[in-house]
Amino acid sequence: MWCPLVGTVGALQVVSEPIPDECGVKRAHTIGGDGLGVQRGRCDLLVGAADIPSKLAPTIGIAVDHRRKNRSLEGLQTNVQRLKTYKTKLVIFLRRARKVKAGDSTPEELANATQVQGDYLPIVREKPTMELVKLTSEMKSFAYDKIRLERTNKRHAGARAKRASEAEKEEKK
Repeated sequence: MWCPLVGTVGALQVVSEPIPDECGVKRAHTIGGDGLGVQRGRCDLLVGAADIPSKLAPTIGIAVDHRRKNRSLEGLQTNVQRLKTYKTKLVIFLRRARKVKAGDSTPEELANATQVQGDYLPIVREKPTMELVKLTSEMKSFAYDKIRLERTNKRHAGARAKRASEAEKEEKK
């Protein structure tokens, strides 16, 4: 079967299943939800940082959301790196075989193109590293003493404040 969008018969099997729009990684808003998730779209600044024109982005499967903002530099850099990786793995088929444009894939890349199976650029969560330390009796006693002291300070805070205000009144007289 010939595909007018792609222009060749063999390429139809390769591009018959479109992958979902490539979205960025986002962090949870609260401490309780400490995981990573998928954004609904990318902000214009992010697409621009990855050297992709914002009008071209939706045509090559990158969701763009003009309402989004990047609030951290770390998140911005992570998502720019994801976009650059996506861009290097992307194979763009020609709509018309005779009109080759800048950025289109070479004939060798088109011949070697395969359909992605499974998750494309899966979000990998880094596991935090912890250093295990042997607890000593000195460490345990310090922690216990510190907790008791803070508990006592909190418990007597009101009475101490009242006593201080009364002492202030006595000084004024």
